[in-house]
Amino acid sequence: AGQLAGHSLLRGHLPSDIDIFTFKSDYVHPVKNGRFEAGIKTSYVKNNNRVRYENYLNGKWETDLVRSNHFIYDENINAVYVNYNTEIKKWSFQAGLRVENTIANGHQLGNQQVPETKFRRDTTNLFPTAFVSYKLDDKNSLTVSYGRRINRPNYQDLNPFTYFLDSLSFRQGNIYLRPQYTHNIELTHAFMGKYITTLNFNSTDDVISQIIKPDPSNPDNKIRFLTVDNVASFRNIGISVTAPVKVTQWWSGNIFTNVFNNHYKGVYDTTKVDLTFTTFMINMTHTFTFGKGFSAELSGFYRHKSISNLTRMEPIYQMSIGLQKQVLKGKGTLRLNIRDPFAWQKFEGLNQYGRIDGNFSARPDLRQVTTTFSWRFGKNGQQNPPPRRRNSASQDEQNRVGQGGQ
Repeated sequence: AGQLAGHSLLRGHLPSDIDIFTFKSDYVHPVKNGRFEAGIKTSYVKNNNRVRYENYLNGKWETDLVRSNHFIYDENINAVYVNYNTEIKKWSFQAGLRVENTIANGHQLGNQQVPETKFRRDTTNLFPTAFVSYKLDDKNSLTVSYGRRINRPNYQDLNPFTYFLDSLSFRQGNIYLRPQYTHNIELTHAFMGKYITTLNFNSTDDVISQIIKPDPSNPDNKIRFLTVDNVASFRNIGISVTAPVKVTQWWSGNIFTNVFNNHYKGVYDTTKVDLTFTTFMINMTHTFTFGKGFSAELSGFYRHKSISNLTRMEPIYQMSIGLQKQVLKGKGTLRLNIRDPFAWQKFEGLNQYGRIDGNFSARPDLRQVTTTFSWRFGKNGQQNPPPRRRNSASQDEQNRVGQGGQ
């Protein structure tokens, strides 16, 4: 990659090699009126990043030692869990506990201009879960649940390399980034198993967020850089409703709506952070059934102005269309999906804290057209029951491979 900044020319080579090894084993034992489960998982990840920048000076390329680095990160996570659930008359109970030990090592090798940096973290955490449900009658039930969970940073967010966005801004990782921990409590009422109302409360410590900072090496503070840090505590409280809708014999739908308040509070680099906002979102899916095997689906969502990770976001909305036809005497299905056909989805927002006051607008082309064909081989064209879905043992680790902040 190359970039022209004023009278200078800069190019960089930023390869990244990530190796992931995982092992997972689960045990399930039925017991009277319930089930006992246990399991173990171990994972090892090695992230090797070599970053080399060069300046074009005096007719030749010369290595920029200040911007170049070599960062190695390895992480070993070992976990064991137990879970038990049972039913007693109108009551249902479930309780579980997961114990995790994480050993992480980071090493920036350094060079003549950049000092060597190392860190090691060895932490053990407990993640309990609890669930209690009571059937009020044949149509109504109440459920209370609690859980503690962890959200670890992406591997690239831990990488301290510099990635230039333009002549006045760049992106940099943070080797001191810590995981964020969340306590979540929910109270749910279900009517006829279809109309669901949920009150939720969750609290998060050490929120991982993108943040814009002035470059301390630039005296006039014109240059900004984007990084990721643990910036504040976060509290979310809301109520959601899920309801099916039957308009006619050939038109049915499902509506999900959520009204919630987000509150970020803390201190970052001596700057007080105190942002709160109440907003709502709605998600709808409509299904239309026509004659001769034809059907259609219209879905979409709208989220009003909100606050997400210190960013004040403008409304976001999108629509998708699906068409379906049964063929081959019902044994085959031909489907056409069109995502965001009018390119409505865009991202606009404002970052405003301390000395940072900036707007952004992004309109990625998310339109997508897909066609699928499925053929059922079961007796009389009936599809066999789908197998139980299980995530890959390395799914969590693969989700952390993407670019930081995504």
